[in-house]
Amino acid sequence: MASDPAERIAFLERFKADIQAHFNGADDDATRSRINRGMKRARDIVGEAGVMKTVTLSPPPAVGGLIVRDADPFGFILQDYSGMSMAPTVADMIEQAIGILESPEYAHRKAQERLAAKIAVSADSSAAKPQTRSADDVGPELPVKVTLRGWFATFLFLFGSGSLE
Repeated sequence: MASDPAERIAFLERFKADIQAHFNGADDDATRSRINRGMKRARDIVGEAGVMKTVTLSPPPAVGGLIVRDADPFGFILQDYSGMSMAPTVADMIEQAIGILESPEYAHRKAQERLAAKIAVSADSSAAKPQTRSADDVGPELPVKVTLRGWFATFLFLFGSGSLE
């Protein structure tokens, strides 16, 4: 995602307000639509921040039923499971993601990732170009990679494989 942290924070705050409004009973079509449209982006931002959690959902033992393991809480924002809503869990993950986006360590880490990406692109582009020698290069052309096997083969070629008597 190429957007800046301030824009991501604003998006997450709007998304959190929508899920809290839905949790508190505002079940209008506009709120549901905004939640559905923003769910993937919110999940991606929370995951990129490293605070994504999974949950295990189970009905009360007296009722019994299916146990859902490693469930994505974002999938249970608009519906509850046996009376349990995941809106508060998602709101907590959003708050944690906002805290990470606001931290100076996040900005530093992102700057390092951008620098590493530039270096990788630079290395890829220089590796793709054939290496040519300029006229003022002096000295023998050395191989790019020297191995013990190659060195030994060259030694045998130059000095023969006779016995050392």
